[in-house]
Amino acid sequence: MFKYLWLIAINAITVLVLFAMFGRAETPFQTITFSVLAIIYGTVINVGVGIAQQSMHATRFNMGEFARIRTLLNDNELNVMDILEYENMMEKAKIQFFIAYVFTSCIWFVAVWKILGLAL
Repeated sequence: MFKYLWLIAINAITVLVLFAMFGRAETPFQTITFSVLAIIYGTVINVGVGIAQQSMHATRFNMGEFARIRTLLNDNELNVMDILEYENMMEKAKIQFFIAYVFTSCIWFVAVWKILGLAL
């Protein structure tokens, strides 16, 4: 639970820093520059989270396939606990991925809102 609260606190501080940056922007050029940098930041974080999520699913699939091969080879050392522990870890990671997606989406929307505010 503490891990999730810490992740929320770090992301909230990141959003507050973003708002502080926009508050200090004096010219439209600075606002556009901060917005573009925020969009790049949000995109990099979301891509990283997506790659991590995909890697976890691929690992889980491979663990299942190796377990199936072991049963076909009559290997009695099938360790179901490893798979169950990994699934528990995946469930915890899903919550962390969701938190990251929510905050980076907020960053992205604020940046786009600032750019559209200048354009309109």
